[in-house]
Amino acid sequence: MKNYEIPAQSGAQVDVDIQVTNGTWSFEHGVADSFVSHVRKSVPLYDHGHRMAAEIASCFTLPGGFAYELGCSTGELITKLANYNSRTKSVNWVGIDNSIEMVEKARESCKQFDNIEIILGDIVDYELQTCDYVVDFLTSQFLNKTTQLTLFSKIYNSLKERGAFFLYTKILQEDSFFQDLSSVMYNRFKISNGLSPSHVLSKSESVYGVIKPEPQHVMLNLLHEAGFQKILPIIRFLNFEGYLAVRV
Repeated sequence: MKNYEIPAQSGAQVDVDIQVTNGTWSFEHGVADSFVSHVRKSVPLYDHGHRMAAEIASCFTLPGGFAYELGCSTGELITKLANYNSRTKSVNWVGIDNSIEMVEKARESCKQFDNIEIILGDIVDYELQTCDYVVDFLTSQFLNKTTQLTLFSKIYNSLKERGAFFLYTKILQEDSFFQDLSSVMYNRFKISNGLSPSHVLSKSESVYGVIKPEPQHVMLNLLHEAGFQKILPIIRFLNFEGYLAVRV
């Protein structure tokens, strides 16, 4: 029998200024420099989701309160949260990220804000203090279900009564036909925003198995199991969905 060798993959472009190696996704190696531009091309409702996270923050945070963004990346969202209106400006905001390059970018972006602290750390291990509001914008989707449940339970236990958790994440369709259709439509979305077909393919290969989406009913069950009883799906575009979960 002939032995076939799989050729080693060379670096592949997932955007003009972002390259991945051997089909693996990483937030290091210069990704931070082009991260925001890339995400806007590849994440539906990116800016709308940011605005919604800030709107909800203004409803649930208390003057002088405390809030978190889990996976703050370059700090773009947390600066919007911390400067949205007089209510959110009075809140102490903490952003957490495990990428050194992202944290450096975020600290530079947030240096003029007295109410923002950026911490290098793992959101799974980090101990959250009592807070009013937590934002997870496309971060816990990199965790498996067991670890997500641990994180969601920790968030629930850290929230004050009537505190809120805003989660925006990638999901799977419940039906295989609609999953295939959503994949086609999502690829068209990215190409319409300036990514080439080869960029789209390389990105899909690089995040396969790294992002761990689940169907909506699984996400709702995880939130319920973590303790949340009031949960509202509030934003959706194809396979991207946002949830508001409130501790009562």
